[in-house]
Amino acid sequence: MKKFLTILTTLLLVVCSVACLAACGNTTGEIVKLDSQINVLNELNSKTSDVGILDSVMANYYLGSDSNYVQNLMIVESLSSGDEEYGIGFRKDSWDVVDKVNTALMELQTAGTLNTIAQKYNLTEPLLELDYTSKWDSIEDKTDWTYIQGKGKLVIGYTLFAPIAFNDENDNLTGFDIDLAKAVCERLGITAEFQIINWATKENELRAKTIDCIWNGLTITPERREEMAFSEAYMKNKQAVIIRKTDADKYTTIESLKSAKIAVEGGSAGEAMANDILK
Repeated sequence: MKKFLTILTTLLLVVCSVACLAACGNTTGEIVKLDSQINVLNELNSKTSDVGILDSVMANYYLGSDSNYVQNLMIVESLSSGDEEYGIGFRKDSWDVVDKVNTALMELQTAGTLNTIAQKYNLTEPLLELDYTSKWDSIEDKTDWTYIQGKGKLVIGYTLFAPIAFNDENDNLTGFDIDLAKAVCERLGITAEFQIINWATKENELRAKTIDCIWNGLTITPERREEMAFSEAYMKNKQAVIIRKTDADKYTTIESLKSAKIAVEGGSAGEAMANDILK
């Protein structure tokens, strides 16, 4: 009799749990890590994820154009993150290279070239005003700049991320950061060499000197400052929450995202935001 009651109690608990899940919905969300931000949009279009989080710079570029994404997807403005800033990431303590690049950026701003490049990609609104004075004379360790000068080139890590870096209709690499990096390197008397990277392992490639910097819409965070030396911030950004238009009434609050399958680029600020949502 006692054994029968135990079995009956267990069955009742299972039935109640199933009924609760059916009534309340499964509150356990999931993060889907992808190899690029464009694939976040593709994931939503193919209906294999519920929500996407990616940089507003890219989201606005695609959802504000005549792309196939604009027909099906939308930005939930009320759920976007707070303001972020883009910077160029260099090897830790490479302040000699940072100073050279910052100084060149200031020169390009003064000449109007920085604004001209931003206009080309419709990015004048998020562009930040730079205010930097060279610290070259106070920098003791200048070995990384000597190393780059010796090579005659700056190897720049990037991923495909329109309008920051993408291939045009002729398969030529272009974009705001691509043009800006070329202009900076021209000022510095070196060549800009672009190397596509895995965003999730970018810090390892920087430390191993596979690349010399990460110049690709890189969000400045306290955690990344522990791993890299950053240039001056040159552009503002946010993390945008993207959903299908048919789900406009379903995902309206952060709480409503906790049961969603959220697509992000691995190693991105979007992944960090998704982790915070699902805590």
